[in-house]
Amino acid sequence: MYDQALSEGRQHLLGSISLKIQLLDEAVLSKGARSLEQIFSADNNVEGRKRKDQSGLMGLAMAMKASMLSMVMAGVAAMSGKALMVSMMALAFAALESNR
Repeated sequence: MYDQALSEGRQHLLGSISLKIQLLDEAVLSKGARSLEQIFSADNNVEGRKRKDQSGLMGLAMAMKASMLSMVMAGVAAMSGKALMVSMMALAFAALESNR
């Protein structure tokens, strides 16, 4: 019964999926290209404005982030070490109390 429900659900999901792929834009097809070489050799290069060089600022930001991350990780390690020590002391006290 479970297998049948799973199978029906899978068939319903696969039956509801549709996929539309558009390989060529209408501008290329309207030129009347006759062969694949003509279609795929169309000039589709698009260039934008160049960004100003901000690599120094970006490098500084990444270095600050890395140093802060290392400080946070050191803090987490210190807190977990303290928690481990407290739990070990509690276990030792419980062992001493049970031997009384």
